[in-house]
Amino acid sequence: MDELAVIGAYLWDQVGRQPVTAQVMEQALVDAHWFKPSEAKVVVAALITSEFLSSDGVTIVEGAKLAGVEVPRGFHPSPGFIESLGKVRQPPLLDRILSEAAQSGEQASMDEVVAETKRTKIDLGLTLEGAALLVAWRRGFKRTDLIEEFLASLKTNRPNDET
Repeated sequence: MDELAVIGAYLWDQVGRQPVTAQVMEQALVDAHWFKPSEAKVVVAALITSEFLSSDGVTIVEGAKLAGVEVPRGFHPSPGFIESLGKVRQPPLLDRILSEAAQSGEQASMDEVVAETKRTKIDLGLTLEGAALLVAWRRGFKRTDLIEEFLASLKTNRPNDET
């Protein structure tokens, strides 16, 4: 059985059964002594990306793919789990933001969202991701996980910024 699915089922058994935040799920993984906090954050994000869990940007609920997944007695993630998880690629941040923008609030075609993003980038001098987030926000976007990922990328891309 998929190890990520088993971890998702474990989390849902421990802290789920009602909508919870990503931080609660991450803490449950740390409390189980399975992962460090930074690793737990990656695991919860992978669970959402893989649709074992579902997020509305604020709370997390069980995804349909967890139905019937059992946690074997004495289960612990394998030693190389985090490394193997890192090899799973997710679409670039810009693509995920544009997709959300097209589906948020007033639905629009991807071409319309891309055109509006390019105009916003030029008009305001933003990065493409920043412009896409602004366009998505204007359309009712509420995925805080993508906003946090964008903000984290700004910090890592500007190591000499002391402000």
